[in-house]
Amino acid sequence: MRETQLPREREERYATPRWSRAPRQTARTMIASAMAIFYVGCGSAPQSSEPLRSTPVTVSQVEEYSGGEGVNYSASIVPYTQLPLSFKSGGYITSILQRSGPDGKPRNLQQGDYVKKDAVVATVRQADYQRSVDQYKGQLEQAQAGQLKAQQDFTRADALYKANALTQTDYDSAKAQLDSSQGAIATAQAAVAQAQQALADCELRAPMDGQILARNVELGMLISAGGSGAPLFEVSDLHRVRIYIQVPQSLSAGLKPGMAATFEMPQYPGVEFDATLSHISQSIDGASHSMQVELQADNSQGQLFGGAYCNVHLTMPSSPDLLQLPSTALVVGDKGSQVAVLDSNSDPTGVTFPIPGNDDAIRAITLYCDLIAGAVLDGISAEMASSGADIGAREDLPAEVLADNEPESATA
Repeated sequence: MRETQLPREREERYATPRWSRAPRQTARTMIASAMAIFYVGCGSAPQSSEPLRSTPVTVSQVEEYSGGEGVNYSASIVPYTQLPLSFKSGGYITSILQRSGPDGKPRNLQQGDYVKKDAVVATVRQADYQRSVDQYKGQLEQAQAGQLKAQQDFTRADALYKANALTQTDYDSAKAQLDSSQGAIATAQAAVAQAQQALADCELRAPMDGQILARNVELGMLISAGGSGAPLFEVSDLHRVRIYIQVPQSLSAGLKPGMAATFEMPQYPGVEFDATLSHISQSIDGASHSMQVELQADNSQGQLFGGAYCNVHLTMPSSPDLLQLPSTALVVGDKGSQVAVLDSNSDPTGVTFPIPGNDDAIRAITLYCDLIAGAVLDGISAEMASSGADIGAREDLPAEVLADNEPESATA
């Protein structure tokens, strides 16, 4: 720190007796107010007969966005896997998987019940499909008998043909009959397999371990073949859950698989669940200008349910290209969202009281106010001294202090 030497004229002025610091500060404030009014009066803005009305504002400093505080998103929990179940074979429902009710009596499978993989949750009437299986099996046996006869005929024809006792035409006819019988067996076998599959499809089985989310079937209902209409059951795998959020485009650059996140649920106040970013869609939605991100969380404790609401907290990495400021600083108008910026290098047009904001301007105003206040008080001191009033001891002038990195001003 260095002290700036003042010109001699300034030293002599400050060498005269002066008032205590309190009147001096009051005078400085009055001078600063007068300077502000003077600057307003000298502005190029058109003068109005109405008195100027100032709007109080709060100055906030724009800072680089650090990303450490994270961003919150509202989302819903989705089962890791969710499948609709329907019958491929149509018919009347004859049975539904039974569970023990609260009274100990059996009841039909309901929403929320847990099922194991390959468990039969419902069946349709199997008698019609069993008859089809029996019919095609009969056809297969008939084809096998025909193939046996054709094989015997061909064996005799082959022996006669080799002994030159059978014509070429009869030999070829026996060979064709054998080949045809073999084709008939293959066709009958395929028909039997298809009928057996249709019979097996009369049983609706759970494709995985999971929880029943919905049941839309009752005993005696006629079900159409092929699963047309609403699914009869919905089963979900909840050993893990998925959470989908929409991240704004401005924050999407820092997204990476493996990032940690947390989420909370209303039914567990104060409890945070851990999640991991598993997938990024790598595409921006044209309507919302956001990117879909998938999170996954473990549900081995069974506390998470499909469709449940949650509040996700995702900590975003810092970005040197992003700035943050209070939302109250945004000015929304016809030109969109804007931010008012004011410093000593800005155009003060339209600003009622332009107050410079950089360090040099603040020091300059302090110096000007101090000089003017000193001159005013010197005059008052001289007038009162001439009248014989006791004005007290002399107050030394506080030296003006410069920062170490500022150049020293020229001395007198």
